[in-house]
Amino acid sequence: MVALLAEYDALPGLSQAAGQPRRQAVSEGSPGHGCGHNLLGTASVAAAIAANRDRVARKLPGTIQLFGTPAEEILFGKTFMIRDGAFKRTDVALAWHPDDQTRVTNRTRLAATAVNVEFFGKSSHAAASPWLGRSALDALVLFDHAMALMREHIKPTARIHRVIRDGGVAPNIIPDHTLGEYWMRDATGESVNEMLERLKKAAEGAALGTETRAKVTVTFSVREPVPNDALNAVLQRELDRVGPPKFDDVDQKFARAM
Repeated sequence: MVALLAEYDALPGLSQAAGQPRRQAVSEGSPGHGCGHNLLGTASVAAAIAANRDRVARKLPGTIQLFGTPAEEILFGKTFMIRDGAFKRTDVALAWHPDDQTRVTNRTRLAATAVNVEFFGKSSHAAASPWLGRSALDALVLFDHAMALMREHIKPTARIHRVIRDGGVAPNIIPDHTLGEYWMRDATGESVNEMLERLKKAAEGAALGTETRAKVTVTFSVREPVPNDALNAVLQRELDRVGPPKFDDVDQKFARAM
């Protein structure tokens, strides 16, 4: 069985009207597709239909599968699909992504792990009795600074990025809870796991220094993909036969406007 993956995930705040080269939201603040993900689902559905029509016409054995793969941007949803047996009967899965080149790529993608880092402190009035509080925001700021300093001491292939999801409710209330989401990537899962252990130490250190409590929760983890050289050679041969897309003047004009 050959599977095609139809991504249809989106990111917050990227709503965009179709065919517009400048930012123009369909619904301001709503989710939308980034880096060409608006093409992924549609093109994979079309490819699955075309491939299966050709298979039937040539009376070839086998099955063409099409999987919708949600949460690709937020949680690497395919890892949960694998866990629950969605690909149990699949021999090979094909995916694609928009690029500035028409090619079959055989380079590996980065392994990744995402964690929620929470700090729990003690709330108090920031003006009347700040000495009674223990700020979870202080802990998160200290932890975030430690992670920023760590960037100098990780491999060139590694990446660390983050966003603060909960930093408190009001400036005059010492926060008793904060939460940051941190992603770590590198060429191998082993290297990512090493960074994860260092992250945990930084969280414990920040908690110790602010008399708060830290909690680190892994939300998803995915290793680096294993490339398939034999399959890539077959795909490249067929890509050479079909050739790259042909862009007309309308396409060129739209590209220049972007």
